[in-house]
Amino acid sequence: MEWLWLLVLLLVVLGVLGMALPALPGVPLLFAGLLLGAWIDDFVLVSVTT
Repeated sequence: MEWLWLLVLLLVVLGVLGMALPALPGVPLLFAGLLLGAWIDDFVLVSVTT
């Protein structure tokens, strides 16, 4: 399961880099990383009310 957190970190870092580099789709990568992180944590920290 820890490799999924590494994937989350990679997606978020690539998403942030994609904000400045036009070759990378920044927003979709960042969104995918945050969504995957929330899914791994069973949406405990990220919910409708946050």
